[in-house]
Amino acid sequence: MVIDGGPMNVCVYSSESTSDRQVCVESSFVRGFSGVRLIGNVADGCRGGIERARTALEISGFEIPTRSIVVNMSPAEIRQSSSHLDLPMAVSIAALGMDSELGVNLDEWLFAAELSISGELRAIRSAVSFVLSAHALGKRGLIIAAENRNEVLATVRLLPALQSLKVLAFVNLSQVISWLAGGCGPESESPQLDSDPAVANEAKDLPNFDDMMLSEGLKTVALTVATGSHSLLLRGTPGTGKSMFASRLASIFPVMDPYQHIEALQIHNLVVDRLGRELLEGRPPFRAPHHQASAASILGTPEQPGELSLAHGGLLFLDEFPEFRRDVLEALREPLEVGQVQLSRAQKKVTRHAQAILLAACNDCPCGWSGSSVRRCRCHLRSILNYRNRISGPILDRIDMQVFMGDSNPDRVAFIFEVAASKASQTKELRERVKGARDFGAKRNSLLAITSNSALRAEHLQQVSGLRSSDFASLLSECPPNASRRSVLRAVRLARTLADLDASECIRAHDLEQAWDWLPADEG
Repeated sequence: MVIDGGPMNVCVYSSESTSDRQVCVESSFVRGFSGVRLIGNVADGCRGGIERARTALEISGFEIPTRSIVVNMSPAEIRQSSSHLDLPMAVSIAALGMDSELGVNLDEWLFAAELSISGELRAIRSAVSFVLSAHALGKRGLIIAAENRNEVLATVRLLPALQSLKVLAFVNLSQVISWLAGGCGPESESPQLDSDPAVANEAKDLPNFDDMMLSEGLKTVALTVATGSHSLLLRGTPGTGKSMFASRLASIFPVMDPYQHIEALQIHNLVVDRLGRELLEGRPPFRAPHHQASAASILGTPEQPGELSLAHGGLLFLDEFPEFRRDVLEALREPLEVGQVQLSRAQKKVTRHAQAILLAACNDCPCGWSGSSVRRCRCHLRSILNYRNRISGPILDRIDMQVFMGDSNPDRVAFIFEVAASKASQTKELRERVKGARDFGAKRNSLLAITSNSALRAEHLQQVSGLRSSDFASLLSECPPNASRRSVLRAVRLARTLADLDASECIRAHDLEQAWDWLPADEG
């Protein structure tokens, strides 16, 4: 609170919802008719907030001074349109009209909450971003609505640097005003985890492999994808379990690392104001958009993240892969390569994280029965070629593994009894093998500043192979003579993951042989 030559000015701080830029809500008495006037670069959504703030103050029992009050948003160059500024506006007016000295230093706090006209604090989107902004701006703490408590605490407890930040979650405006006057507020929430994330990831409501019969080959595929973060294309006839297999892969992934977890929380919080329990616990997200989705819904817009960004840290599953629009598939090429999606419009440019594992599934022909041993394909050769050509070579070139899933067991009764008798611990065993293999390669990859084997670069290959130069050259000499450099790189990456699964320091000949079996036929 600043008194300068008579007029009293109050500054309450918030932040932009998507950056660390501070927004100052300034209130002051001026000469003129009584009332509250909002100035600054504000949109209609924010302009309505001043009426919500004024009404909430009156209903909460606070008597607004009968003087002319001006509320200004600074800096004026930033267009303000979010409802999170409702609370800062109400606090600035309340602080301006208090007779006694404030019991808190407003400069030390960041305020962000929407108000109802009855004075309740409502949840906002981007609460995770406000946590990061409060820390970056050197604030003591954050004032939020109680409804945003879970995602804010999930963020604070992930990094030691954030755990010094105080989080006060209020239910209504009356509590905030009492706290401003020096009264007691809610206790600062503890940043400690209630349970071990690794245990939380084993929740039974997550789709898993316990209800699916897996051959040894499919188990190896699942382990390889989860260990090395390799992309996968599943081909096969209808009913072979392609979609079922893909939807259960997330159950054997470990929880996300803290930095990636915060990034995922921040992205999802741009879409919803309250995040789901699975994401709060660190489970990798699984996104499965419909094949009629537009490019904007997959890649996103400057205002909204798309499915690719929402899958950051997890898996993006594109079922009926050739049915997606050609422009959508082609637009995925660069983001899949660099792990970021860059969105550019006339007035706004945004770069978002998009480190997602691509899972795709498709048939081999329009009718779906090409390659089946139980039903005859009736498609003409031209229609089969046209169907397969919907997936361009550059997109296929960014998929590490292609696996054909054969016909399912024709004995349906026996199959049902086999599933019922299957071990309920299958998912747990696969998850433990993935964790062991990741731990085995963690030190090696950390020295190379990468997080997974799928990120290995060409200059790393000989080093990570565990072989001498001559032995590594001899191993590569077994590659097909028509193999491209990119296909050799992908094969060695896969071979390194297979060696990690067996805790082998060296890539072996059969590891590379298995890797070539997963590459497209024209590459291997």
